[in-house]
Amino acid sequence: MIVDTDGAACVTAAFSFGSDTATRNYRIHVIQYDRLNEMGGPAGCLQFFTGATGTVNTFNWATATTSTHLANQDYDVCVRRMADRCNICWSPITTGQNAATATQGSFGLSNGASAAGVAKGGAAITCVFTADADSNDFIIIPNGQATAIAATFTAASATVAEGVDKYCGRYLGTDAFVADGTVCSQVTPFKLSVFTDNFEITSADTAVGAANVNEASAGVADTPTGTAGFSLGFAQIAC
Repeated sequence: MIVDTDGAACVTAAFSFGSDTATRNYRIHVIQYDRLNEMGGPAGCLQFFTGATGTVNTFNWATATTSTHLANQDYDVCVRRMADRCNICWSPITTGQNAATATQGSFGLSNGASAAGVAKGGAAITCVFTADADSNDFIIIPNGQATAIAATFTAASATVAEGVDKYCGRYLGTDAFVADGTVCSQVTPFKLSVFTDNFEITSADTAVGAANVNEASAGVADTPTGTAGFSLGFAQIAC
């Protein structure tokens, strides 16, 4: 985590520990970067990655079956663009698919799956329930594109196809689908934004017309719960 400061105001970390009897050991490592050190990342980035590839997890991520993402999150994950790299592509570390031998993927935010629309994401879903506007968990990949479209991008591209920014559901992709995919972006600086609200729908809510809005359900074919969060890998793609 990278926390910005103006150099005058103090940054305070507050910790709250439970009252159980287990013994725990915490190690906190603090580094200070001056304003000219690029390792501090761009202003406003809570996390900053510098490699050609890497993995980004929601806080509290463990596995697709045991994780519960933190509430009230609003932060940016930034990736330093390497020379001659025009795209950054994101995909779940574990690829889920709805098939006879279902695989539980590592992306689960908000809306549940349903028998009729098992793998909704991107443009196919709003990530906000009409009757429960508070339920609003998603990520933003600026102008996200399918891999095939992204492969046509070059540094000299005159135009870039209109893509999809907002993603939620139980699979990651650019349209309605039945398996996790890869979403690429040419927008610089390379960035992934994470938003979670303070409210989870943990049972069927008839007010919005269907049981599939249950964020705590496993959806269809062992998809992750909508409260799990994510573990996504990224790769910077050469021009």
